[in-house]
Amino acid sequence: MKKAPFLALVAFGVYSLVRILYNLAIFPVCPEALTEMRKEMKEAEADLKKKGFKFPNKKTD
Repeated sequence: MKKAPFLALVAFGVYSLVRILYNLAIFPVCPEALTEMRKEMKEAEADLKKKGFKFPNKKTD
């Protein structure tokens, strides 16, 4: 009887992991969102540069 709470916790953990992996597997690809996010990142970078922040060398796509 003392194993029941532990087994319930393990079962919940396994269920949560399976659910997360499933949702990642079916996650839709949205190229419009990617384009919008890159635009916002460039705007944020330009704004930070205006405020004096210096970025290290970065890779380009």
